[in-house]
Parts: sequence; structure tokens; C-alpha cells
Amino acid sequence: MFWTNPEFIVALNCLALVAYDFGATIYAICVMDNHIHIIFRCLRSNVVEFVRAFRNSLSKNVRREQGLSGSLGSRGYKLVELKSIQEIKDAIIYCFRNPRHHGVSVDIWNYPWSTIRLYFGNGKVDQYKIATDPKFIKQFIPQHRKLPKGWLMTTEGLILPQNYVDVSLVEELFGDEESFREFLKQKTQIEMRNDPNDEMKALVKHTNAEVELIILKYCKDVLGVDKPISLLHKDERLDVALHLIKENQADSKFQISSILEIPLSTLYYNWNKFKK
Repeated sequence: MFWTNPEFIVALNCLALVAYDFGATIYAICVMDNHIHIIFRCLRSNVVEFVRAFRNSLSKNVRREQGLSGSLGSRGYKLVELKSIQEIKDAIIYCFRNPRHHGVSVDIWNYPWSTIRLYFGNGKVDQYKIATDPKFIKQFIPQHRKLPKGWLMTTEGLILPQNYVDVSLVEELFGDEESFREFLKQKTQIEMRNDPNDEMKALVKHTNAEVELIILKYCKDVLGVDKPISLLHKDERLDVALHLIKENQADSKFQISSILEIPLSTLYYNWNKFKK
């Protein structure tokens, strides 16, 4: 559903504003390129309408960003009522571990499209560059909407999650950051029941740091280029992407896109050609 950083940003902004409209409390979010996990609470009578409104806003505004029309994604959604403390904790852990589970990032703490870093005093507003130009802010929110009073937006166009994410539940359930980190390393009760004999395996084989070293070595030895990744030309980046894919030296399109700063849409467009 999402190919570029601005599309992820628009998706999160849509969620923020629809949650504001419905008075929904958002506790945890993880946005992947083809699905989303949200832990939230709202009136039972509003649950379905809240999700539908979010999906409609998502389609309309992300498609506008993509220059396309029509619905976003081909599948529906699944609502699960969390009835116990253990179910809530398992859901939060699953939500935040999703990038690793799908082979997108071994380092879930630095995955940019989840709220994992907001808790236990880590989500300080002064860490962000805040946008103040009304014209800039307007282009990153849905049409005919205004930023709610007191809310802030970063200079990348992202409505600060601190405006609408309630950190109290995670902090209450896990106690402190050390315990939170430890829980995120362990299998959930659901995973244990499904396969008690299987140890949890990280699907990612190459860390970002390892891929960066592979890129620099390839550039120097094969392309005859000795410069930082950020200074590579477009053709050089695509050449490197082709090498990573053919030699299985990266684990996902998202990882390659992030490190080489190639839009995911470009990788999707060239993926079959790369694989030949």
C-alpha cells in the first residue's frame, strides 16, 4: 500500500485525525508497507465506524499522494477484542515485533513507522524539528481539515504521535523500559501455544550496518567508486540494488530502499527485471 516515506506519513496523519474525530485512544501503532497494526480503544458502538472512516481516509489521501484513485489494498480488516492483560501485552509485543517478523528490520527499535520509541520518557518533543508554516502543514493533512489546537507537526510533515498516542497503558503493563525490552525478546503465549518446540527466530539475516559495508565494498571493488552511500548517483544506486538482490545480500525491498534511499516504488517497478 505504501511505497514512499510521504505515503507512510499521510497514513499516520489520517489515523491521528480520525482517532481525534471518534475520541479513540491509540496505544500502539506499526505501519508496514502492506498492512497496519493498531492497538486502540473506543466506544463499542463506534468501533466499526472508526475503522471504516480510517480506511476511507487512508484510501482517499494516500491515493492522492500516489497520484492514483480507487481503494487502497485488496484485503479487509480484522478486529480482535482484547479481554485480558495477557492478551493486551501479547498484542502490543506482536505489533512492535512485526518489522522483524516480516523480515523488514532486525532492529525494531529503529523502525521509523511504529510508536515503539514513545514510551518511558523517550518521546520528547524537543527532539523533533517542528513545522510552523501553515501552508506546509496544510499539504500533509487531509483536505478540508485543520490541525487540532495544540497539536504539532514535524518538518517532515508527520503529526507528532505524542499528540494522540496514549503511552500510559504500555508503561503500566510493562513497568519500565528494561522490562519492556525484555518482553519484546520473548515468545508470546499465543506463539508458545501454536508451536511450543520452535524457538523464535529473527527472519532478518543482514543488519543495516552489514548491508552498508557490502555496498561500500561493492562500490569500491566493482564500480570503482569510493564515496559515501548518500553521494551515489541514481544509476549507481540501482546497480547496487541489483547486486544486493541477485546475491541475496539484503533481506527486503524496504531495507534496500531505506539504505540506498531509493523509493520503494522504483524497486517495485524494477523488481522483476532485477530478479532475471
